Amino acid sequence: MEGTLSAFLDRKDGRPLWAHSPEGTLPHMREGAMRLAVAADMEDVPAMCRELSEILLCISVLDHLCGFNFDVQASGMEAKIRRRMMPEEGSGDRFGSWKAGKVKEKGIVPSPDAISCELPSLMRLVKVFRQYPPRPCSLANFSESLRCGHFETAILFLSAWAFQEKMDPEHALRMTNDKFFRRLSAVEDALFKRGKSLGDSSLDEMMGLWRASKGQEHPHVFKQKNGHRFNEAGFPGFLGLSKLAEDLADPAKGDAWTLSQTPLSIALHAVEEGFEATDAYERGDMPLFDEELGDMIMQVVFMAENCLRRGFFGMREILEYSPAPTADHEAFGIFSGLPEGCSAIARSIRLQEVAVSHGFEWRDVAAVQDKVDEEILELEAEMAQGNTFLAQRELGDLMFAALKLARWQGGFDENSILSGLKEIL
Repeated sequence: MEGTLSAFLDRKDGRPLWAHSPEGTLPHMREGAMRLAVAADMEDVPAMCRELSEILLCISVLDHLCGFNFDVQASGMEAKIRRRMMPEEGSGDRFGSWKAGKVKEKGIVPSPDAISCELPSLMRLVKVFRQYPPRPCSLANFSESLRCGHFETAILFLSAWAFQEKMDPEHALRMTNDKFFRRLSAVEDALFKRGKSLGDSSLDEMMGLWRASKGQEHPHVFKQKNGHRFNEAGFPGFLGLSKLAEDLADPAKGDAWTLSQTPLSIALHAVEEGFEATDAYERGDMPLFDEELGDMIMQVVFMAENCLRRGFFGMREILEYSPAPTADHEAFGIFSGLPEGCSAIARSIRLQEVAVSHGFEWRDVAAVQDKVDEEILELEAEMAQGNTFLAQRELGDLMFAALKLARWQGGFDENSILSGLKEIL
């Protein structure tokens, strides 16, 4: 039974505290999707397998708590995909109309207010920009808004510029958050070995360890060259969805849009689906919540197939992954208790507040402004070299620095970012 879907879905004993209510499980699922995107960007294959297993476990727990049926959800997703597969087989792009079909089927009204109801602000912006392309923006617009102290408008301009350059601001900032978390945790560990803590160490000592931690923020990466598909006849719905994903990803006769996807692009879709599922639950729309969990199952299945074709792992390896039942990725250290599943901006602000409360702070606002200027130059340098991948990392660093500057000069209101949309649409 080990490694089967039956055994996986039966993991209900010894559940961690987050798994005893939808309110605890949904943030954990969202955070898992966000960690999945970070792992995909870093090509950390073991972490991708771990997070996919964790997301699937969250879906299983939510089904158990809400009385849903996992296999029926998977079957419903297969049927929904087939309804949307336009044009018919043989065109080479049977699945390419998925997004258009989703908008039509869910009844999303094409207006910024209707689109912006369920996602973090930066993800809302990208969703608005897809239907209402912003007017041309530049880093100069961002810098000018910062100089005037209009920090929310500055982030709006920077997000619009990033969208034009085919970068994702939410993911970029999340990458920087993850890097900051890892590096400051490395500083805390180094001080602990010296019998100290962040609170009783000098800023110079902490900064020395911070500089030494550069390059340690990424986990060890390796790739396992094997994988197996799901083949259990006892779950016809899940098996049907898995076989559909296999057909659509077939290089010879599959779907062009599906073949163009990467682990990162699928992971970013999973992040969005996680917030949409939460929105449905919080509004009390249980039929829609049931459907949204099916959407999450679809993301796991399609990413498993994508990873299998890259020689990483397949669905069986995801089901076989056995995380500790009480695993908590941030259970210890100064970052214990950070809320799960929040937006990248909210997490940035909270990470900085925690660091400052332990004495890890810039000496004055001029130094913060210098850091912002430095990040702008680094971003421009990567763009000039045409290196979009590294530019996206620098974009996250710049947003993180801009939020520092906002904190020094009065704070930042994430909810007001969209209020300036008329300026750029």
